[in-house]
Amino acid sequence: MNNSMTKKMRMAGLITILLAVALFSHAWSRESAEVTPAEEPQVTQGALRAVNEDGEVILEFPLKHTSVYAQISGFLAQVEVKQHFHNPHNEKIEAVYVFPLPENSAVNEMIMVVGTRNIYGEIHKRIVARQIYEQARAAGKRTALLEQERPNIFTQSVANIGAGEEIVITIRYVQALKYDRGVYRYVFPMVVGPRFIPGAPTGKKGTGWAQDTNDVPDASRITPPVIKPGRRSGHDISLTLVLDAGLSIEDLKSKSHDIELTDEDVGKATVSIMKQDTIPNKDFVLEYRVAEDKPRSAFLTHFSQQGGYLMLMIQPSLESVTRDLEPKEIFFVVDCSGSMRGYPIQKVKEAMYHCIQGISPDDTFQIIRFSSNASAFSPKPVPATRLHKEEALDYIQALYGSGGTRMIEGIKACLDYPKNPERQRIVFFMTDGFIGNDSQILAAIKEKVGTTRLFSFGVGSSPNRSLLERMAELGRGTSQYIRQDEDPQPVITAMLSRISKPYLTDVEINWAGLSVTDVYPNPIPDLYSAQPLILFARYDVAGQAGITLRGTINGQPYEEQVWISLPNWNPDNGSLASVWAREKIKYLMLEQLGGRAKSIEQEVTNLALEYNLMSQYTSFVAVDEVIPEGSDTTLPKTIAIPVPMPDGVSFTGVFGPPSGYPGDYVNGDGFKFKGKAADGLALGRRSGRLQLYAMPKSAALSRASAALAPSRRAELSLRMLGTEKLAEGRSNTRYFGGYGGARGAFGMQLGESLRGEREGLDLFLSYAAKEENEYLQQGHKALSDKDKELYNTLSQIHYGQKVDEAKTNETLKKLLNSKEGSEIAVGLNLLASLAQQKAKFDEVHIATAIKLTTDGENEHIRSQALSAVSVIKQPVPLDILRKTAKDKDATVRMLTAHVLADKKLGKEARRLIRALVKDKDHRVAALAIKAGTEARKMNGLIPALEKILLNADFEKQYFAVLEAGLGLHRLAEADPKLKTKVGKIFIQSLDKDYPAAVGKEKFNLKKAVNLIALKNLDGYNGDDAYPGVLKLASDADKDVQTLAVSVLVGYKKAASYLCQNVLSKDTFLDKPELLTTVVQHLRGYEPSDDFYAAVKKLLKEEKVSSRSHAVLRVALTEALLDRGNSKDIQYLISLLRKDKEWKVRRAILARLADMRKEKVLDTALKALEDPHPVIRQLALAEAIAATAKKDKRADYLDKLSQSPTPAVCDRILLDEGLSSDLSLRPLQEIRKVLIARGAKLG
Repeated sequence: MNNSMTKKMRMAGLITILLAVALFSHAWSRESAEVTPAEEPQVTQGALRAVNEDGEVILEFPLKHTSVYAQISGFLAQVEVKQHFHNPHNEKIEAVYVFPLPENSAVNEMIMVVGTRNIYGEIHKRIVARQIYEQARAAGKRTALLEQERPNIFTQSVANIGAGEEIVITIRYVQALKYDRGVYRYVFPMVVGPRFIPGAPTGKKGTGWAQDTNDVPDASRITPPVIKPGRRSGHDISLTLVLDAGLSIEDLKSKSHDIELTDEDVGKATVSIMKQDTIPNKDFVLEYRVAEDKPRSAFLTHFSQQGGYLMLMIQPSLESVTRDLEPKEIFFVVDCSGSMRGYPIQKVKEAMYHCIQGISPDDTFQIIRFSSNASAFSPKPVPATRLHKEEALDYIQALYGSGGTRMIEGIKACLDYPKNPERQRIVFFMTDGFIGNDSQILAAIKEKVGTTRLFSFGVGSSPNRSLLERMAELGRGTSQYIRQDEDPQPVITAMLSRISKPYLTDVEINWAGLSVTDVYPNPIPDLYSAQPLILFARYDVAGQAGITLRGTINGQPYEEQVWISLPNWNPDNGSLASVWAREKIKYLMLEQLGGRAKSIEQEVTNLALEYNLMSQYTSFVAVDEVIPEGSDTTLPKTIAIPVPMPDGVSFTGVFGPPSGYPGDYVNGDGFKFKGKAADGLALGRRSGRLQLYAMPKSAALSRASAALAPSRRAELSLRMLGTEKLAEGRSNTRYFGGYGGARGAFGMQLGESLRGEREGLDLFLSYAAKEENEYLQQGHKALSDKDKELYNTLSQIHYGQKVDEAKTNETLKKLLNSKEGSEIAVGLNLLASLAQQKAKFDEVHIATAIKLTTDGENEHIRSQALSAVSVIKQPVPLDILRKTAKDKDATVRMLTAHVLADKKLGKEARRLIRALVKDKDHRVAALAIKAGTEARKMNGLIPALEKILLNADFEKQYFAVLEAGLGLHRLAEADPKLKTKVGKIFIQSLDKDYPAAVGKEKFNLKKAVNLIALKNLDGYNGDDAYPGVLKLASDADKDVQTLAVSVLVGYKKAASYLCQNVLSKDTFLDKPELLTTVVQHLRGYEPSDDFYAAVKKLLKEEKVSSRSHAVLRVALTEALLDRGNSKDIQYLISLLRKDKEWKVRRAILARLADMRKEKVLDTALKALEDPHPVIRQLALAEAIAATAKKDKRADYLDKLSQSPTPAVCDRILLDEGLSSDLSLRPLQEIRKVLIARGAKLG
């Protein structure tokens, strides 16, 4: 096999070969005076590096793959992590990998797998385990050592990995899930973010980029090398999670990764991350609910020879408590260090905007920013007036990320400032937590916090959760997390709501005589609104009782009783013992903050050894006593595994610009800034990975479509108005973008409505795959019966185990030259697998596969051959596709159509697509249409698609019909000039009698085509569509009916129909967005009395009074205000006093003042008692306007009617010579001021 072919096969998709390059930059930001720059590690000479089509250098390091398998049952997760180390060099090596695990993980097992042998790790004191490891390393024995650096940072060392050898390390742990507000949350961290290291250098004991310092003695052990921008380590990750919730699962989603759901059943699901999300550069976060009311309490028990263990969850019913709260003094502390540069600081600004806007007028606030030092927004906390809030927002907008993370300065600034004895101090601390001196920060909080409540907010894709959780625990607050790509408003709103309600203090449990001991956390934390209490404890004797939770809420006693039963034997939930021990270790480690107590160190060590647990003082070590043949006592070469920069974190902000590159880098799933980040941005997708480019400031933010489906698997993409839904197998549904115009929400409706049809299409796409799999299984069974050796080799290759090249080629030769068709298919499948693994094999096998694409004895062989060639040859040679496009078997032609979507193929591919669109098999035609309209935008296909959509045999060619509709829609969306032409085709489709249940799938073709047609006719300029759309507005199917109504809104002639058949009936009460759109449009069509009658009827509907219909109620009240009828006014005044939604009350108050000028003051004075600060402020402004001079009064009322915003209200106060903080004064004082003004004006 020649060299050029070897390189092509090992690096599919890569375009060139380079020599080794430097790994990372030197120091944290510009504070290099305090942190000695790391030397760039040398890579073994002669190692080749490849560059992919995105220009990224792929480096070869020992860690190739990490696989994660988690099983969740109830509140507990049992997790297995496998790290695959492979030595690509010609000498033995030692691999050192610094990696994260969850901060609450109880690591209780490590196994070193060498070939087929398992060497189980033993737990020892850390210093003893290190000695055992070093001795084995020096003796040439394979050995592995697992050490804990922080609760969430671990170091895996594997020594004496032979040339070309693979060693797999298995780590097992158990953890308790986070549970809050009815949501279960599972987190798996994937990368250790770069830590800022303060202090004077003292040397270097580890392999990290930082030197140890007097403040961070182990800095070199928690700072793994960081890959430079434009490079990849070649390490990827897979994650599978098996969820058994016991009850029906709801709202299962991941905000961090694209996931695929399989094996769904009642209470069960299997979750996997998608292939495009396998770079380990961000935390995996999975959230879900279960289909039941939030439980008031729950408990798990375990009892064995070791005794009993208990996990208890109690959800106190604090929501009903309405006692007054003392006023607050809120300090917002914002991390503005270099690691926050770019996305994180921008997300902090968004979060701070919602914080400032949400502060109660009764509170005061201060903003502290810190990086290399700390500074404040104001000399002292200021009242939360509108003026101060606007000044604060200006201050926030000027923040930027630069410098070191001297978090201690931020801690001192917020906790050392003299406390106001009349106010409760609250601290919101926003940071990524990327520091090395964790214990110094925690000790300072423990010493200084006093009665202050500290809430931590982790910002970014991989925050330091261990630090943030412990900060909140010591500060008697809670922790929250805001990803750099999510809206922070829900998080901030929930937290502001939590601190605005009474909380339970001095919490204790009366165990009612049960023998429960060693309860953690200790002391039991304070509880905020909607926050559950989760405890871990031991017990000795069985029993059952009603235990009592007691506490104090605003000085008043509170108690709640729950029933628990402690069995005398329960072998289930055995992992509770490890979780309890981990909780006790956390308690002990927090106890020793501020001083290293030897007694605590010894207690932690004893506890960890007893429970076989990792800790800061215990480690796992494994030694293979079988010394490899030819091994000597030469020490192995140490290679530190580099890690990627966390998604969204600026390399430049942390390390400074990489040498030779002037721009700013922001890491991500392919995210890169090119040029100056201050310019506008354009977002595109290339090779299945998103890239962010700096563009001219006027550039719009655009999103390209997803990458093409993998070979042998077609996908459907439904692009609707302002939204895109990707349906990939049974993957989770994701929407991108937002609403497109007034009726944009209905694009989402269309995507959801077609979900069933998409499932049907998936079935047909899987038919061929199912048949092929059965054929392959037949071949595997035959081989296992007659050639055990060959079958074993085949299994080793498929499972990624190392097999030498000669044996690989011999296996391929036997299979591809077999006389059994099923064995040939197995050989072709193996060839494709080898190509994907970038393994070596002879070129002759490629030639065989190419030959079999047309000469195979059956369709299974030909399709497997084409599939293998499509993996090896990119693009597939056209001379092969010309032949496979004419194959007698539909499966081969289907695969051909899918491959033709590759844009790298030339114009000849268009001709082949046009031929396949006319294929007699509608499955082939459907895939050809998809290839021609989705990837290639072939407008010339319109006549053929029109013919299929309108004149095909709907019962027999249903897939082609549906895809023809989707194809026409894609083309019209891509080229607006085609809107009218395609619209006229869809108008004709409305008169066709499509079947409602076709094929084996029995999916509704009629519904699908109607939905696509309506979507295309939304915004169509022409009355010829009106009759057909009007007909569908009364369709039996609710989805079709809803979308048809949304289209009718654009026709003035439909006003009467919409009023009588939409607003006046109960049919659409569960569609508030639709009703709102109809009301808003009819307001502009000279509304009739029937319209106003329908509006009043809707306002009185019980369902419309719910919070979910608030926007609709605003539209309805504004419609009544348009008429200005006196009876309507009286009715709306009653709503002003009782409507639960403040936005509705604001709309009424703003317009009523304009309608009832003579009674404005009376109305406004009553509204001053409103519970919402915005309404009180508006009421004050209305009252001021009512008591103003006549020449100003009309102007004020008009401004308030047009824009009832706090800024307008403050401006009126200032114009009248009143302080903008008047709204903060007692109500009686405000009344006196207003009445005096009214009397003065007469």
